[in-house]
Amino acid sequence: MARLLAVSGSLRQASSNSILLRAAERLCPEGILITHYEGIGELPHFNPDLFEDPPETIMALRSII
Repeated sequence: MARLLAVSGSLRQASSNSILLRAAERLCPEGILITHYEGIGELPHFNPDLFEDPPETIMALRSII
């Protein structure tokens, strides 16, 4: 099974990009799993100091990837 992680670059509630990703999730053919990651707004800005003890949001995203 092919697995894809879809991330919308928009945080807007009614984002057309997010709407399209959700549609792709519903309409993808059998054998393909698309997961729309919706936690982008909770991620911290990039900070190399967080590498050793990353926040839970980073750990959750890593587990999905």
